[in-house]
Amino acid sequence: MISAQETERRRLARELHDGVGQILSGIRFRLESLPGEITLNGKAEAKIIKVGGLLSRAISEVRRVSKNLMPSELEDLGLEPALRTLCREFRGRVGVHATLRTSGLSKAVAPELSLALFRIAQEALNNIGKHSKAALVAVDLSRKGGDILLRVSDNGVGFIPGGGRPHGGRGIGLGSMRERAESVGGSLELNSTPGAGTTLCVRAPLAGL
Repeated sequence: MISAQETERRRLARELHDGVGQILSGIRFRLESLPGEITLNGKAEAKIIKVGGLLSRAISEVRRVSKNLMPSELEDLGLEPALRTLCREFRGRVGVHATLRTSGLSKAVAPELSLALFRIAQEALNNIGKHSKAALVAVDLSRKGGDILLRVSDNGVGFIPGGGRPHGGRGIGLGSMRERAESVGGSLELNSTPGAGTTLCVRAPLAGL
């Protein structure tokens, strides 16, 4: 099921980037060329410029969604650069300081494992941005013997794990994160205390290293 989801994500990412994105770029190009092709008064030209700005925002949004569906850095550069970009974009989008620390990873991580860990980190950051009210987030990626360890922690409001519906809806996507961890032979542990933040930890074997 997870493999089918990722295949569909790749297809949608390509269609958004190569299809919708290119169409919008073509429209913007034609719109921006109008002032040189026909005579326009100042008011009409100002409207064209405004619409062109809206198209630019739409193109940027299509690219952002396409990148979230299948980040090019993950396939081209690997897990660490993709996580670094994820943290940087999280800071810009949510306004919460997020850092990435790595240790002990001297070799590339297998693609299937990289994808699972990236998706877990992505979902964890989404939950933090929506529910935690945190000011600081730390993402740690390290090697422990034959395992890789991913830890995402925040200093937000926290909640009581297993205490019914998590505080503020926190924990949405936890089941899918656990399934992703298990799909690569790993495990997921969540620790949280009301008022003292939350830590999510994933440990998985470094197959192929």
